[in-house]
Amino acid sequence: KLGVSSLKENQYMESLLKSIVIGAFVGVAGALFLYVFSGYISKQNEAIVFGVFAGIAFLLVDLIAKKLKSNSRTDS
Repeated sequence: KLGVSSLKENQYMESLLKSIVIGAFVGVAGALFLYVFSGYISKQNEAIVFGVFAGIAFLLVDLIAKKLKSNSRTDS
């Protein structure tokens, strides 16, 4: 019984770590995207563009996370 609970805790920590890494990656990618294209984007449109980018990134991350979860379920 103890082994199962520690395994679940490990999976939780692993998913938490993945979330942090993905979040950091999305943040860095967003910042880089804005830095590269800031010359082409006016200041007032910057927030809109970043919002769209963040929305798309969030959807992609969510889809990837769901795919990983379904893959890990079929393995075990």
